[in-house]
This record gives sequence, C-alpha cells and structure tokens, in this order.
Amino acid sequence: MKKLLCNLPFLAFIFLSTIVIGQENLLLKSVQEAKTRKIEFRVVSTVFAQSWDDEVMLGNFESSEEVHFLHYENSVFADLQEAVSLSIPLKTGQLQLELLEVPDSFYSYKVVTSDGQSLSANKDIKHFRGIVKGDPNSLVAISFMEDEVIGLIATDEGNFNLALDKISGRHIFYSDRNLKEKLDFQCETHGHGITDYDPEILSQASKSSISSEDVCVRFYFETEHDIFQTRGSVASVESFVAAVFNQVATLYQNENIETSISEIFVWTTVDPYTSNNLGILLQQFQTNRTIFNGDLGQLLTFRTDVGGGIAALEMDGICNPDISERLSVAMLHNNYETVPTYSWTVHIVAHEFGHLFGSRHTHACVWNGNNTAIDGCWGCMENPDPNGGGCQNCPNPGVPSGGGTIMSYCHLQSVGVNFNLGFGLQPGNVIRNSVANADCLCECVSATISGPDFLCSSDTYTLQNAPVGSTVSWSTSPAGMAGISGSGNSVNLTPQGNGQVTLTATITTDCGDVEVQKTFVTATGPIPTSAISLEPFESSPYVCPNQTFGFYPGPNQPWYQYEVQVTNGHYTEVSHGYFWIHFNNYTPSPPFFDASVSVRIHNGCFWSDWKSVSMYTEPSCAGGGCELCFLTFPNPVDDELQVQWNPLVKRMEGDDSSFDVQLYDQRGELVFSKSGIKEKISMDTRRLKSGFYYLHIRYKEGLIRRQIRVER
Repeated sequence: MKKLLCNLPFLAFIFLSTIVIGQENLLLKSVQEAKTRKIEFRVVSTVFAQSWDDEVMLGNFESSEEVHFLHYENSVFADLQEAVSLSIPLKTGQLQLELLEVPDSFYSYKVVTSDGQSLSANKDIKHFRGIVKGDPNSLVAISFMEDEVIGLIATDEGNFNLALDKISGRHIFYSDRNLKEKLDFQCETHGHGITDYDPEILSQASKSSISSEDVCVRFYFETEHDIFQTRGSVASVESFVAAVFNQVATLYQNENIETSISEIFVWTTVDPYTSNNLGILLQQFQTNRTIFNGDLGQLLTFRTDVGGGIAALEMDGICNPDISERLSVAMLHNNYETVPTYSWTVHIVAHEFGHLFGSRHTHACVWNGNNTAIDGCWGCMENPDPNGGGCQNCPNPGVPSGGGTIMSYCHLQSVGVNFNLGFGLQPGNVIRNSVANADCLCECVSATISGPDFLCSSDTYTLQNAPVGSTVSWSTSPAGMAGISGSGNSVNLTPQGNGQVTLTATITTDCGDVEVQKTFVTATGPIPTSAISLEPFESSPYVCPNQTFGFYPGPNQPWYQYEVQVTNGHYTEVSHGYFWIHFNNYTPSPPFFDASVSVRIHNGCFWSDWKSVSMYTEPSCAGGGCELCFLTFPNPVDDELQVQWNPLVKRMEGDDSSFDVQLYDQRGELVFSKSGIKEKISMDTRRLKSGFYYLHIRYKEGLIRRQIRVER
C-alpha cells in the first residue's frame, strides 16, 4: 500500500508524546489566519446571561460551584455572523470564545425519512468552531438554534458541555468530569488483517506530515426510530445530529482531516433493528443498508441495552468495495432529560468512526513500532489480532496523567479523555494515512462567492476556488428580486426589487451537488414614507413634560440605518431600530405646538424622505392628569406584575372606573391584553424573557404608558 508523506526529516522509531502533537492546534491556526485576512471578530456579549442555580439539577454533580446556569437570549441569534468573539458569563468570570462559522458546504447534506420525505439541510442552524481566547490548546464547537444551543469547549481542564436543560428551559455549562455518573462505554470491533502498523507511519511528527490532498470524508448517519420518538420531530433529529457532527468534525478537523455530512436518514416509522447484541445489531444494519450516500456510515440509537459501539476494522475501510465494512453502530446515552451530556455522544461517535478509519484502541499491542500499547486505561492489553483474545499480550504502560485520547478507554479512569488531545499522535497518523491512501474520496468544496453586500446597481458576483472539473449554475431567492446574466464562475446581477436576496451557486462534482451561497441586499429606490410608522405618536400625539416613550419606527432590518430628530426632547437608540423618545420639562401651553418627532431610513442603498409628526400638550398635564391613578408593582418584576387603582386617588360615586391594559415587547408585539378591569389585575410574567416591556393603561380619560423591566 502506498504511503503519501511530505518531504520531512524522518527519525526512525522515535515516537513523540501526545503533548507535542497537542500543541499543534489547527483550530487556533484557522482563527489566526482569519485575523491575518483582516476578518473582524464581532464582539457578542449578550447571548448568555447568568441565571439562578437549580438545586435538583445540581444533585447530579460532584461540585455545585463548577456548574453554571445560563439564560439564552435568542434575539441575538440572527445577528451571529462569519466571525464572532462570544462571551459566556460564568461564576468565575467571563469565558471569551473566538469562533468562525462553518462554510456553506456544511449544509450540502440531505435529510431523508423512512416515510418518503427528502428535505434540504436547515441553514437556520448556525454552526461555529474555534478556540478559547488566549488558550492555544483549546477546541470549541457550538451550534446555535432558535431555542437551543449545543456546545463543546475542550481545554486542559476537561471537556465542558454547553446544553439546554429542557425541564427548566435554561442552559447549563459544566465539565463532564464533574458528573457523579460516569460514562460506561465499551466498544467492539470486527476485522481482518490489522495486526500491526508501519513504524514509519506511526512516527510522523506533524499533523501535516501525511497529506490528504484536500479531500473530504462524507459521513452518513441513520437514526433509529427511538431517536425520532424522543426528539419529537424530523427537524429536531436533524438539529441533534448536525450539532453532534459539528463537534465530531471539529475533532477531526484538528487532526487535519476534513469531513462532511452527506445524509441523515431518519426512521419516522418502526425500524428493522431489534437486537440488543452489538454484533448482531451491526449485522442487521449491514443487511438492511446495502447502499448509502456517503463514504462511511453510522447507525445511532438511544437504546441503553445495546451497551456501547461497534465498527468494522479494515485497512482499506474508507474505499472498501464491501459496503458492510464501512458501517458502524453507536449507542448514545439518552440522558439529555436528566443532564444533557453531549461530550459522551461525541466521544462514542468519533471513536467508532476512528475504527472505520483503521485505528485500533490505544491499549492494543500494535503501537510504538514494537507492538506495545500506548496506555493501560483498560487494563487488558488487547491482542494484536483484533479477533484474538487474552489480556496480557504486552506490558501495561499505565494510565497517562494528562488524560487519554479518543481511541482510549481512559473515560473509565479518573483522568478521563481530553478532547484537546484529539486522537493522539500515532492513532491520528493511522487515520491520516488511511485518508491519504483513499482514492475514492472527493475534493473538499471550500468555494465562496465574492461580490458587493449591497446591490444598488448592476454588478458582478464571482465564485472563488471552485473545484477543478466542476460545473456551476446560479439562482436567486426570492425569485424576481435580482436579474442574472452570464454563466460559468461569474455572473452579472441587476436589482429588480427591495430587500434581502440569497444568491446560490450550485457546484456539480463527481460526488454530487454542493450549494454555496451569498446573501446581499438589493434596492431599486428608497423606502416610501407611507411604510414608515411613527406610532405611538400618530394615533395619540399628546404628551406631558418629562415623559419617555418607546418608539419603533419600522420597517426594521439589520442593515437599515436610522436618523431621528426630536424638538423639545432627545432620543436614545436602545437596540437596533428601537428608540426611547424623551420630551423636555417644558411649560404646558395648549393648544400651541410643543414638540415634534421626525425620522428617515436608509435601506442600504437610498435614504427615504423625512416623515414627521407634531406633538401637543396633553390637556390633563397641568393638573397632573391621572398618572397617579394607577399603581404598577413590582418594577423590575420577576414572575407577577400587579396593576391596580391607587387607593389614595378619590373617585366619584357611580363613576365608571374600569380600565384596559396591554403589554408590548421591544418589537411592538402584543404579549398580554385584558379589558374591563374593575380594580386590579395580576399579570403572569414568568414566561417572558428578561428585558424591557411597555405597559399601556387605557381608561376613559386617556392613555398612560409605563416602562416595565422583567429581570431574572
């Protein structure tokens, strides 16, 4: 078998420690290269906020002080971009992450179901990879969904999970070493012929020593029916598998091996996999899945009675013409309802794929150029013959003090498995050599589209780094927003509408189609003033001195710019497109003109005309109005807001004292409404997210506006 080696000095039979290889952090290199290219890492500090401890959840951990509860502010989710500097507030201080978004090629997979559905990948899930700022040995992989975040942070201190506690609705951050329950995972393999490895392969000193020539290994995942039943929907299964893969792919990326998902097959109906025996279950998978879309495949199950994982073990596993030898099974601990522990899942999935790549366990007597073991975490020194038995096949080298690697059983020891050590030098070299020798793999697609972010007149968009020999077709969505002319790797676009447009280049290769996208804004003219809202001032242009109002001019898009002018007052932009307008303490003198509010909006290409509204003095201002008529408390509020008549305000006998209340969020969306209230009302705010809200109290004499803060 050929060995693809870079021209580096070779020192025979000198084997470096995992500490040396661990210092070669390819995720760190990616972040540094992004900074060299002047890519801005946008600072994001409001995605998470500290939350209170859950005593029931803390019962699952050795140390409660090392468990952190977080509130996820998903309104920031849409603003996450190519590169972010993300802060996570912990009890011990801020954890700063430097993250890069995955390329568009990540989303080239399909989701297929047993009941006949075929769906495109959900591109609303945002996946990132990177490091802990200032920690050159760290690895980070995080996936953001609308209501959930799944993340892994690996450092010298261990593997930290960031995951949703579905019972409380909050996220938790903790090390899997802190769990009282330990991972009880054992693996089986079957194979022929792997009794030792070439010492020259094992001794390579760098992850770049064995070239894989920019090819990608495509992973096929199949989920048993129990995962669909547990997750509840196809979309949820996809989110789970894609997030787990992002973490697994990060581990392989740091080994200089590029991977991708080719397909997620979801059993939405009863599946044919019935055995509780790992060997028989793999045989059932092999019998049922005689063809699949990908290079290596894995069956995922939540059934705890299966007991671990199993994979084929062949030197030519990736391109083996016998499809059954390219399949594996992974039993995932379904403890997500108790303590969501994704690092266990990632370990099992990465471990079983490691066998398909040709790696043995680190306690097998096949390493170091002399058929000895790397570690003794299992205690049983595995026979060089994968089908052989016995334990004392070579000396036990003991347990590594710095933790084990992915192909080890060190999760059974107190040192654990440290993901930042990856697969370790020798197993990593075996896997890299397996990929380098695989002539059935396709080139990685790392193409990007260059062109302006704002299409205000005709301009050119170009596909960069397209694979050699590929063909390209172009499309836009929504249709009719931009005209396309030309073909090949460059096209000319002309604006035909107003709004956000996604340009897609579909790249056809020998391994199938890959879509690369660029989103831009196009406009043919300014926003009409009729589309600009000056509520609440248009419907009620009366104010009192020293009043502050929430103002949401709309329409609102992330790329819009606003100019606001206020006479006899001033404004503050609280969040993008949302303002506080404060009117000065002037002397009321109705019906004379007192103040005004004006606004204009830039849509990325053009400024709109100004739209204005004049404000007048509220007739009841001179007598204090009825601001004192109502009490609202507590403010800030946690779980219940009280609104009631002030008992110190005298009301005439027989007077109609009924009132109405409405509560709006910062986007102007109505979240609570009640009419015909006689004396008081209690509003349940437990389901409201932290932040500012705006209370309207309407009664026969007018409208009172108050700002309410929900605080956890």
